[in-house]
Amino acid sequence: MGAGRKAIPPELKDNSTYKDAGVIKRQKVETPKIKSAKLTPPSLLTNEAKKEWRRIVKLYKELNIEILNDLDKQTLASYCMEVDIRNRLYQQWIKEQGGKVLVVDTTKSASVIKTGSGQVSQQYGGKSEREVVNPILREINKHNATIRVLAEQLALTPTGRAAIAVRREKSNRSEAEQFMGDE
Repeated sequence: MGAGRKAIPPELKDNSTYKDAGVIKRQKVETPKIKSAKLTPPSLLTNEAKKEWRRIVKLYKELNIEILNDLDKQTLASYCMEVDIRNRLYQQWIKEQGGKVLVVDTTKSASVIKTGSGQVSQQYGGKSEREVVNPILREINKHNATIRVLAEQLALTPTGRAAIAVRREKSNRSEAEQFMGDE
């Protein structure tokens, strides 16, 4: 995948940032469209993931601009599943560890002392105790990372919403305001 700027849907772009005024119009024509935007939750989602789905779709419908359609169902489904899994792990962490970040890991270990030639000279066996980061927290962090990526793709972050607002505000400026560069 190439590095660089992420693609922005043409509906969210404004003419003031493009030297060629026809770019956005041509991109709107070339952008694949689908008329279906029912956004019904897939049957494979758990009840909690479906609740998240309904919450997100309801909020999308309150927007004045269509961002999602049925082509985006898998991305939204993945987001909802990740949120559900993360929430379940969080509840498990609270239940099992009482919210402890560090846990004691008691493992059987053996210490081996080797000579310079690689031969074993002494061997000790026994148990060792050490504090380690709770493995559930590691899993929660993995799911949080995935949630962040998907939320960005779905415009569910404050930054994403702010970018939409800025673009829409700029596109609503008069030609005189655009010419004067009024910020």
